[in-house]
Amino acid sequence: MTQGATIPVPERSGVGRITVTEVGDHAVMLTAPMITSQFSSDGGCEMTITGPSEYAAGFMDLTCDAGANGGVNKLRLQVVGVVGEAAVLRVGLAASDADASGAGAV
Repeated sequence: MTQGATIPVPERSGVGRITVTEVGDHAVMLTAPMITSQFSSDGGCEMTITGPSEYAAGFMDLTCDAGANGGVNKLRLQVVGVVGEAAVLRVGLAASDADASGAGAV
């Protein structure tokens, strides 16, 4: 993934479409709207939450180092590696929310 790439995720993840905002220095920065009023994280990535307010939905900004594994709401994220201005990410639903076939990738 490179800067500007978007990653669609299922609504049941509690997170909207993820956008890659920056890649570099062995880390990737992501942003996504929060689509539920509840929030949980396992701390695998550094996170800043903005909002929600009366007029705008809440957003989260994530900074994840290469090798990081993290979870936000029902979404799992792994940064496999960062080279130059590109990152390899694995994104999927948490095991308990994967479909019946066990395939949780999005």
